[in-house]
Amino acid sequence: MNTKKIMACLLMLQVFLLTAQQQQEYNVPQLGILDVASSSFDESQRNMFSDVLRTEVFQINYFRIVERGMIQQILQEQQISMSGLTDDSQLLEIGKLISVEKLLVLKIDEFADTLVMNIRVIDVNTSLLDFTQNVFLEDKNQIFNAIKDLVIQLQMFYVEGDLQMDPRDRQEIIRQNWITLGADEQALDFLLEQNIAPADFLEVRQYDITFTVQDYIKMHNDGWDIQTIKTFFKENISYDEIVTALNFGINDVTNYQESFKPWGLTFAEYLDAYANHVVSPEEYEEYKKGYDKDKIILSIGGVANSLPIMNSEFSFLLLNAGWEHYISDYQRNRQKYSTEKGLYLMNGVMPSPYFQMNYYVGAHPFYAKVAVGTVAEIFMGGHVGLFAKAGMELNGTFEFSVMATFLGTQPSISYTDMESRPDEDGYAEILFPYFGAFLTYKL
Repeated sequence: MNTKKIMACLLMLQVFLLTAQQQQEYNVPQLGILDVASSSFDESQRNMFSDVLRTEVFQINYFRIVERGMIQQILQEQQISMSGLTDDSQLLEIGKLISVEKLLVLKIDEFADTLVMNIRVIDVNTSLLDFTQNVFLEDKNQIFNAIKDLVIQLQMFYVEGDLQMDPRDRQEIIRQNWITLGADEQALDFLLEQNIAPADFLEVRQYDITFTVQDYIKMHNDGWDIQTIKTFFKENISYDEIVTALNFGINDVTNYQESFKPWGLTFAEYLDAYANHVVSPEEYEEYKKGYDKDKIILSIGGVANSLPIMNSEFSFLLLNAGWEHYISDYQRNRQKYSTEKGLYLMNGVMPSPYFQMNYYVGAHPFYAKVAVGTVAEIFMGGHVGLFAKAGMELNGTFEFSVMATFLGTQPSISYTDMESRPDEDGYAEILFPYFGAFLTYKL
C-alpha cells in the first residue's frame, strides 16, 4: 500500500481517537432525537419542525447526535413509528434499541388558542427524566423561535452541570446564547457584568415569546420580582399590560382572578376599571354600558371646491351642532359604531339638517373614523348633498376630520347673492366635489 495513504489513515485514526478521548473526558452524552410529535399539525409541518430541532441541537455543538437515518432504520426493523411516541416506557425501549444515553422528545399541541410546546430528555441508563421545559405560544409564527429558546435552555442545563468544562468555554457559550437571544453589545455587557444567565431570562420568556432581552433588563433595573412577572404571564397577560399593572401598583392577580375573570372580563378591562376607580365587576358592566353613550357635537370648519381657498369658485364657513349616539355598548372596543344627526350652519346662519353613520377602529385613546351621510339645506335654496368623512378621534373628546361632498342637487337660488335664480345672470352653481375640514369637540 502507498506509504502516504497509510500515513493519512493513521493521522485520521489519531484524530478520531483524540476526539473520542475528549468527548469521553468531558462526558458529552450521546443523544437520539425523535421526530416532533403533534396532533395539531400535519406530517409535512411536523417534519419541518423536526428538521429545525435537529439543526438547532447540532449547532450548539455539545451532544453527540445519532443520525436520523440510523434511528429510522432500527425502528423500521422493529416496526415502530418514529413520531407520536410519548409513553415513557416506549421511549426507554427505543433509547435502548438505538443505543443512546439520552433521548430527546418534543411535543407541540394546541389547546383553545394556546400552543403548548414541551421538550423532554430521558436518561436511558437511569430511566429518569433528565430535563423538561414548556413554552406557551399565542402565535404559530413563533414556533421556530420557541424551538431555538428550548434548545438554548437544554444546552445551558447540561453545560452548567458539566463540572469538567473549562470556565472560559462556559462563559463563551453564555455570551453566544445571549447574542442568539437578541442582546446587543450594551445589553451583553450589562448581562455578563451582573452574571445573569440566559436560563433566568428564558424562564420568563417561556410564557411570552415576544418578551425581549431589553424588556428583561428593564424589569431587572426597575426591581420587579421575577416570580410576580411569571404569575402575570401564566394568566396570558401581555407584557405591556403587566407594565401598566405594576405602574399602577398592582403586584398580584388574585383580585382579578377572583372577581373580574369569572365575569368573562379581560385583564385589560380590569386595568380600565382600576384606572376609573370602578371596584367591582358588577359596577364595571354598568359602567361599560353607560359609558359616554351619547355626546353633544360642536364643530367649526369650512368647505371649498379647490385650494387655495381664496381662489376657489365655491367656499363658505360651516358650523356644526349635533348629537352622536353610540350603537356599540362600550366606547373602548377595538371597533365602535355611532349615528350622528344635527345641523350644519352654512356661513354660520343657514341651517342644514344632516345625518351620518360613523365607524371607528383603533385602541383608546386613538381611533380612526370614517363616516357617510347626507345633508339637506331646505330653508333657502333646497340643496341636498351626499358626503363622506375621514378623521381621527382623541380620547373620545376631540376630533379632526375632512369631508368630501361628491354628489348633490343645485339650489333654487344662488348662495353667492341669495337671490339669483337658475338661468339668470349672477347665478353660481355648486361645483362638485367640494371639500371640507372640521375641528370637533364632544361633550
